[in-house]
Amino acid sequence: MLKKPWLMSAVLSTFVIGSFGSFAPLYSVSHAEESQIASLEDYEDIQLSSDKEIVGQEEQQLSVSSATYDPSKFLTLFDRKKIVQNFRSMDKVFPSRTIQHDKQNVFRFKKDLHKLPNFTYTYNGESRQFKDLLARTVTTGLLIIEDDKILVENYYLGNTQKSLNTSWSISKSFTSALIGIAIDEGYIRSVNDPITDYLPELSQSGYNGVTIQHILNMASGVKYPVFEEPYRSVWYNELFVNKKSFNSKMATLPAETPPGTFTYKGSDTQVLGMLIHRVTGKQPAQYLEEKIWKPLGMESRAYWNTDLHGDDMTFAFLNATLRDYAKFGRLYLNNGLWNGKRIISDNWVKETYVGSPGMPYYKNQWWLPGDSQEILASGIYGQSIYVNQKENIVIVKTSVNTQDNEMFEEVVAFREAIAALKQTKPTSS
Repeated sequence: MLKKPWLMSAVLSTFVIGSFGSFAPLYSVSHAEESQIASLEDYEDIQLSSDKEIVGQEEQQLSVSSATYDPSKFLTLFDRKKIVQNFRSMDKVFPSRTIQHDKQNVFRFKKDLHKLPNFTYTYNGESRQFKDLLARTVTTGLLIIEDDKILVENYYLGNTQKSLNTSWSISKSFTSALIGIAIDEGYIRSVNDPITDYLPELSQSGYNGVTIQHILNMASGVKYPVFEEPYRSVWYNELFVNKKSFNSKMATLPAETPPGTFTYKGSDTQVLGMLIHRVTGKQPAQYLEEKIWKPLGMESRAYWNTDLHGDDMTFAFLNATLRDYAKFGRLYLNNGLWNGKRIISDNWVKETYVGSPGMPYYKNQWWLPGDSQEILASGIYGQSIYVNQKENIVIVKTSVNTQDNEMFEEVVAFREAIAALKQTKPTSS
């Protein structure tokens, strides 16, 4: 059970509002449309038949576009007829930096496939069906892994295991991991250092006097611009119409509250990306490739979208396959170890599982659902990497849900999915 549900509601409100600022749904899906595009029967019809069938698709999906940037593409990003394709083709929307994998070192999960049971769970006092949650959140992929075995791997609405799904704020958790590695390697002395020790250009902004730990915990106190509908957004106009640098924008942000006050915002993660670049001399995507992507044996290349000045947009926009997202979850499942090799310090990962004073449900760019052995990387529009150490399970879910964010409802459903799967027998192996 989630602890203190009233606090969960408050946190969820902060999450939805704070992702880019004020946010309203960009389109609504009618019940008829929802049934048509997201019924369980439709999902099953789109199941991936075999790896072999889509081998030829890999290069097409994974190529990085060099097309001329067109800001109008952002305005149609959420169009109902385009959103599914857009969310797996973000290299056609923004510039991007490729993250290469090591073809000679690929880690593959074993398979112990189960048919996904249709179970019920209780949320807000209501009994709900998991298949309805999948439909309501317009799910494009679901992957459940236990003990390094794939139990469930379903793709919907044309997605496949090769689709590079955009992460939205899941990328924040990746950025945090890179900060942990940079500390391990001596690039950063301590999370208690003021950020301006490393980024002095922020000394005239609201980030003056703010520590790295404040930023990791979304507690910088800095005021971030409101994000509304794209064509009305200051964020959109400055960055993608007027082609200003996202990083330079960070130096203009004022303080809103004292450091230590939790307010979820993308600017904090972008500053962490700036920190990684400054201390390592590498863009976050390059550091990710070197320290995580290749060592973990990712199956596919990935990419991170950049602004028009070539800086990685670390607050969102990492794009990867579900299996590779799951491998990142496995890294945190095993406290930073990967097949016996230390990737991130044990202390960094274990500290991430422990809440912060005044904010017990968020730490180091991860959400803490309430159990001391659970963490959640969550992105707006329904992206999740759920890690449960007690059950040795990682669940990845991607969606194109522009309605209310269902982050904590999904955690409740994921817990029940674990229980339901334990009662089933595999249909194949």
